Amino acid sequence: MSIDVAQSFRGYLASQPVQSPEGDHMRADAVVGQSRYRRTPDGELVRMEPDLCHLVMRGAASLRALTTLRVGDEFIAAGTLGEEPVFNTDTDHMEQRPVFEADAIGPNAASLSFDLAARRRIHSHPEIAGPTRPTGPTQPVGMSTPPGQPTTGAPTL
Repeated sequence: MSIDVAQSFRGYLASQPVQSPEGDHMRADAVVGQSRYRRTPDGELVRMEPDLCHLVMRGAASLRALTTLRVGDEFIAAGTLGEEPVFNTDTDHMEQRPVFEADAIGPNAASLSFDLAARRRIHSHPEIAGPTRPTGPTQPVGMSTPPGQPTTGAPTL
């Protein structure tokens, strides 16, 4: 038996994803970052240079990233950390660079703030427009209120 273990990555998009074909799938590449902070002896937080990493997405993850994420958006991704060969033009030979291969990606809901624009729904059927009422018993089965006691909705012991 083998257990497939995924890692998670939480950060922000540092560059717009670039999409390219890879066989019969689409591939999206982007540079992502993680903010770093240092606490000084007096308790103040000082922002440090972010750590940057290369992110690779394939298939549905790449499509989702290209349509929903923009530079600066914070996200959470699940996948695996690996290495990818790249050609270094300064040294004229192949090198391995760390890359996070995301299987799933989405916005970090804990860091987002947004407003919802609500509008009133107009129903064409009057039976849908009215408030709904319970259609079954209002107490759990087996619970009953003895005669003469007020009904509070709480079970009696």
